[in-house]
Amino acid sequence: RAVAIDLLRADLTGTADARGLFDREARAAARLNHPNVVTTYDANRVGDRCYLVRECVDGPSFAALVADRGPRPVAEACELIRQAAVGLGHAHE
Repeated sequence: RAVAIDLLRADLTGTADARGLFDREARAAARLNHPNVVTTYDANRVGDRCYLVRECVDGPSFAALVADRGPRPVAEACELIRQAAVGLGHAHE
């Protein structure tokens, strides 16, 4: 399967507290299963670098979409934000 690997800068996880926070957040993300939330498959460290292995989602980000095509019509923008809010709501629960 195609995945995306998010590699964090070493200075963001340079302390034991920061690494503990990374581990806790990665475990929380891995428990989420929702169509509006990118799936986290794995999280680990190599040396002083932490990384996440996530579902690879084909398509542009919101920012890239707007940069490429300009501001979206109100109905489309509302639907995109609604989908993001549904995913955030699931994560919050």
